[in-house]
Amino acid sequence: MNLLQTRCAILALLVASSLAACADVRTPEGAGYRTAIKFQPAKDAPPLSAIRPEDVRVLSPKDAPDGFAFRGPQHPRLAFDYPSADQPHRKVGDIAVRESVEYAVTGFDDPAFVRRREEAVRRAAAERGANAVFLVDERETGQGTRTVRYEAYRVSDVEPVYPSTQEVIAALHLEDEGFKQVHRFSSSLTELATRKPEPIILKTGYAYMLAIAVQPGAVDMRLGEKQSLGFVVKVERDATFSQDRSGAFNRRLDKDYGPAIVTHAVVDGVFARGGAGFMGGNGLGVQIELVTRPATIEIARIDGYQGVIALGEMGVGAADFIVYERKVSAEELRRAACDHCRSTAAACSKLRPLDTCNDLNKCFQKIEKSLSVCATDYQHL
Repeated sequence: MNLLQTRCAILALLVASSLAACADVRTPEGAGYRTAIKFQPAKDAPPLSAIRPEDVRVLSPKDAPDGFAFRGPQHPRLAFDYPSADQPHRKVGDIAVRESVEYAVTGFDDPAFVRRREEAVRRAAAERGANAVFLVDERETGQGTRTVRYEAYRVSDVEPVYPSTQEVIAALHLEDEGFKQVHRFSSSLTELATRKPEPIILKTGYAYMLAIAVQPGAVDMRLGEKQSLGFVVKVERDATFSQDRSGAFNRRLDKDYGPAIVTHAVVDGVFARGGAGFMGGNGLGVQIELVTRPATIEIARIDGYQGVIALGEMGVGAADFIVYERKVSAEELRRAACDHCRSTAAACSKLRPLDTCNDLNKCFQKIEKSLSVCATDYQHL
């Protein structure tokens, strides 16, 4: 071997050694493609035994088991305590795969490279006991390099445990506070958007709440990240509110943890299948009805940016909707009437006696009450 041949052989050995040092030992490498994998355990990840890599599934959102929902096209979200409190689905960790490829050879999506990456991801997940992974992000980080991120889960295989609607309603404790059921209707989620408004009578001297109890079975409300399920109450000739009333099922169950029905698209969790809200409207709405009026109830979608919007398409599931009423005391009703006209009384405060103020008289006529019941309340205005 001459000197030139010796130098070439040494150079070839150096290049081969350098390439071998860059490769992840768990990942088979091929011409023009190499990977490095980093696994980050999830907070409170359960201790799990390793499983076989071939038992790990690479899933897309459309393949997701019941109990998973997605913010946008990716990023799984888990239902609380589903399919059971003892054996729920659990997140195990995050897997980041850094890929590099020589474009002269091929691109990132070469089937052979994808297969090698997924094999490496399966091995990394299996070592930690995860049996499913979701691809959540692909991002190029430079010329010929990118990072692909997965989330790893232990998907439970037990049969789901669903509470009855009676159990859901009992957990709201509305009857403990003096509320009684006065009206009930049921609907599948897919029929809600086209269902006729539900008629109801709102009576003087009562406070009203609307509750939801999801029927046993899997549920997908298809709510966006900033959306919640709510309702609109339209009162005929509403004497106390100038617009349609909107509300949300933001009264939680007796558990103070886990996702609420009002903010999460998936509600398969045992303690996330019910809620209730006042029918008087959000904010400074009507908590006590001052006048008896017919009204209707429509289920709606509440958007964090747009407010009340059309319900639109919903997924599987069904629910019961229950109207509750509580009779208030005569003193509560009197105070509510006085509070309703207080700002008008303040504007008329320079007039004495107050019953000479036309605007104030109109305010009380509208709520079918007498100004005289508030004489003491308004004497210091």
